[in-house]
Formats: sequence, structure tokens, C-alpha cells
Amino acid sequence: MNRRSESARLVQMAAKLYDMRDRAKSLLGSRYEKHMRECRDVIESGQRRCGLSTLVAATKICEGLGEDGRIQSTLVMAAAVEMIEPSDGQQERSHA
Repeated sequence: MNRRSESARLVQMAAKLYDMRDRAKSLLGSRYEKHMRECRDVIESGQRRCGLSTLVAATKICEGLGEDGRIQSTLVMAAAVEMIEPSDGQQERSHA
């Protein structure tokens, strides 16, 4: 893969991740911060246990959820985005 197509792929992936965060905010409304804290705790546990980055830990958690865990996967990935780049009202606690 050439450098330009790799950059485009990364931009597309980032857009999808931000879209997941927006969907989670819309879906959860006032419960968003509570759910993000819960998902963040799970991600951080995976990071500590396996020595993984935020996105890798979140991806592995989502893989374990399977097809029936689509909504939960969206929430986990939204929490990963919040951990890397917190939106207003969220506190940074980890890095990619």
C-alpha cells in the first residue's frame, strides 16, 4: 500500500470512529457519560492485563462481542475515542 492510500485509510478509519462516538451520544443521551466510564474501565483493564494500546484493546473487546454485540461494540469504540480525544465534558485518562 502506498503512503497516500495509507493516509486515506487512516482518515476514513478516524471518521468512522468519530461517527461511532456521535451515534453513542445520540443513542444514550444523558446516560452517555456513565456508559463511557463503564466502557473505559473495561478497556483500561484489557490494556493493563495485555499491555495493549487503547484502540487495540477496544478492538479485541469488540471482536469478543461478535455479531450480536453491535451496539455494545459501538459503545466500546466510542469510549476508546473519548479516551484518546475527549469531547466536551469528558476527562482524558489514556492514550492510543
